[in-house]
Amino acid sequence: WHLTARQATWEKRFLELLQYRQQHGDCCVPISYQANKKLANWVSTQRKQYNLRRRGQKSGLTDERLERLRAIGFVWNRWEHEFSVKQQQQQQQRHYP
Repeated sequence: WHLTARQATWEKRFLELLQYRQQHGDCCVPISYQANKKLANWVSTQRKQYNLRRRGQKSGLTDERLERLRAIGFVWNRWEHEFSVKQQQQQQQRHYP
């Protein structure tokens, strides 16, 4: 079994995302992530491919890749994720002043 260069790159970034999650506790890599710009761009591309797929357009996001990303808690919409996190923090502050 042989990976193409594109498949190998996808696997490499996926492993980097797992490392990011281990360090930061989530898979919400900002596009401005200076420590690994290639990972930040890859995450952005995955989100774009997901949106194309949802609209029924051609996408490089295969079923297998989609499931692998879902399984690790990939954040498809960074803004919704950040809003949700802030809401949770506010609720905790109200309960534990």
